[in-house]
Amino acid sequence: MMKTEICIFDSNVKSVLLFACEIWKVTNQITNKLQIFVNQCWQRIIGIRWPEIISNTKLWEATSEKSIVSKIVMR
Repeated sequence: MMKTEICIFDSNVKSVLLFACEIWKVTNQITNKLQIFVNQCWQRIIGIRWPEIISNTKLWEATSEKSIVSKIVMR
């Protein structure tokens, strides 16, 4: 089930979220908001709720993901 959710999130949600990011004026505020949203989605998929704390690097390792800035740079 989790693999399916990860696949759907990667292929659909992140595609829509980063649509036309090649022409954006990328600022720290935009990347921070995007990263927060993506991290919250990953935490919900993995099952980490509010009182639990996990660092971003551990979250990215658990989902085998990179930061949103690197995704924007790749595009």
